Amino acid sequence: MAAVVTDKERGVTDDLADLLARRAERTDLLLAAFDAADSKVRRRVLLAEYRCRQRRCMLLLVWQSPGARLVRLPAYRLSPVRNEAESVASARRKRTTDGERRWRPRVLVLEELAGFPEAGLDLNCDHVRAVVPVPDLLADVERASPGTPTRRVFPRSGP
Repeated sequence: MAAVVTDKERGVTDDLADLLARRAERTDLLLAAFDAADSKVRRRVLLAEYRCRQRRCMLLLVWQSPGARLVRLPAYRLSPVRNEAESVASARRKRTTDGERRWRPRVLVLEELAGFPEAGLDLNCDHVRAVVPVPDLLADVERASPGTPTRRVFPRSGP
C-alpha cells in the first residue's frame, strides 16, 4: 500500500528543498565574492588559515564578512578506494563536480558550528587528511583578529 502524502507534508518537503537550494546558491555567491576580492582585502579580513605542511595547500580559511564569520573548506579529491569507503553514491552525485570524487568547496557559518562542540571538520588535500575539532577552530578564531590570523599547518608536528 502506497503512503499518502498530505498537503502539509508536501509543503514541508518543498520548503526544505527551497532552503537547500538557497543555501547552495549562497555558498556559490560567498565563494565567488571571496575569490574575486583583491588579495589585500582578503588578508585584512582573514581570521584563520590552515595549510598542508608538505605543499602549503589551503585546507581551511576563516574570514570576517559583514554578516558573520565564515569558514571555507576548499574543493578536494579522494582516491577511488577512500572515496568508495567513506561516502555513498547519492552524496557523490550531489556534492562532487564530476559525480564521483572531486568534492565541491563549502562555506559554513562559524557561529553555527559552535552548536556542535563534539564535531570536527575534515581537512583534505592530496597530501593531508586531518580533522580539526570545532572547539580548537573556535579557539584559534577567538585568538585572532581580522588581518592577524591564526595560522596552522597540518599534520601538526607536536602536541
